[in-house]
Amino acid sequence: MNLITNMLKRVLDIDFTIRLSLGTGIFWAAVAALLAVFNQALLFLGLPLPAGLDYGHLRPIFTTVLLFGSLLCLFSGISYHIVRKIAGEIKLAPLAFGAFKLHQLAVLLTIVTILIGYNKGREYGEFSWIADALFSLGTLLMLVALVAAIKVSGKRAPETDVLLVAVAGLFMIHLVGNFNLPYGPLNSTPIFTGVHDQATQEVYRVGLLMYLIVLPVLAVLYHFVPAYYGVSLYSEDLSRFVLLASILVVPFAGAAGLVHSAAPVGLQTLGMFAGFALAVATIGGALNVHYSISRSGKRFQSDATGLAFRWAVAFLIALAIVRGLSGIRFVQAAIGYTWLDPKNIAEDALGYGILVMVVGALVVVRRNGGRQPGGLVQRAVFLAVVGILLMIVANVAHGLIQNAVRSAMTDQAELVHTDWTGVLFGGRFYSVAEPDGVSLYMLSLRSVYFAGLLAHALGILLLALEFALQALKPAGGGDYKEPVLHGETVAIAPAGAAH
Repeated sequence: MNLITNMLKRVLDIDFTIRLSLGTGIFWAAVAALLAVFNQALLFLGLPLPAGLDYGHLRPIFTTVLLFGSLLCLFSGISYHIVRKIAGEIKLAPLAFGAFKLHQLAVLLTIVTILIGYNKGREYGEFSWIADALFSLGTLLMLVALVAAIKVSGKRAPETDVLLVAVAGLFMIHLVGNFNLPYGPLNSTPIFTGVHDQATQEVYRVGLLMYLIVLPVLAVLYHFVPAYYGVSLYSEDLSRFVLLASILVVPFAGAAGLVHSAAPVGLQTLGMFAGFALAVATIGGALNVHYSISRSGKRFQSDATGLAFRWAVAFLIALAIVRGLSGIRFVQAAIGYTWLDPKNIAEDALGYGILVMVVGALVVVRRNGGRQPGGLVQRAVFLAVVGILLMIVANVAHGLIQNAVRSAMTDQAELVHTDWTGVLFGGRFYSVAEPDGVSLYMLSLRSVYFAGLLAHALGILLLALEFALQALKPAGGGDYKEPVLHGETVAIAPAGAAH
């Protein structure tokens, strides 16, 4: 009886759910980092693995753990922290706890069903219909808890608006992208077929990018960066512009994934323009963070946490530019089959997404316990940032090289490379007489990507260790204070004053 009473008391305290969400999200982040490295190694090692541990099974497990296990869990915990700090106590804390349990149950069920062979066969939509229902209900409970807290207090901020749109958008896009008709305990069938089904899935993919990766990252940055640096958000109007674009443009931007398909050409063209517009809006949202610092009228010397946030903004802008340009029809024709894959939103989640969320979780645990940063953060952030940089450079450079190799012609107007392997690993540093899978991979730019992935994964693992050490450390016994990172005032007019 005492156990039940104590559990009820914990559930009524939002702190318990915040700690649980952040701790679980950190665990999933470490698992995702390890799976990312192992999956990439499977592409060239050719290990004789038992059924269920091959790339075809582990890739969907990796994306499920990364997106719905780690990112969403960390974002949930940070969201409750942000809303409580701005709006006050979250009265419906049991709903937040229920949302956490339902999300975790959906992720665990999905991992099990993938391993035993039940899979809808859709990228980022691997849940069975039962797991889909659990996930949707959990997301709805999370949304209700957040909206109720803000509504009761009447207090809002740009970051609370962004996180509410992110959660509401995730709820809607998950329903749209995964609405199936069940015909068995784990089996279901989509309501659309052909191009209509493909269009639905592309809208779902873009929706996940915006509502599970981009907007959550912006919400975290909008809250932590101004507080951490002691500045104001550059422009509230710009944050509202990003939200408006995410609501209006996402359904059309999905059509960019239909280019060179059987879809009407007009729809494809609309998709290209919408995709480019969404990329511009994303860049605007990221620049809002950058300008908050660069146009604040102060000179800063960032610590490791601040550098993680600032580099994440740079990576967000870089990938938005790449995705916006790669949506153009002739660009898709050139690089759509290469390592420079604009549809691979897992690169965003594994890069700046997980970096921002894990570092944000560290700030929360330091705030709540009055603790100071540990010594691992600087090394971890350095490894993670260098890793992401290498991964982006390798993918972009290798994609362009692959297109050049694929297009190479002889004097007789014949293709130089008729073997697809030559295109896949084009631009090798050194050629060997009888190449095998390992030498083909390691002698190409894939080795640079793999080195970056290893560094980034190690950085995430070190950040996870730092989080565990911080969480287990006794509270500091005082109120947490943000570090003083700025020095003298410089001759720059604070642009945020006009907004």
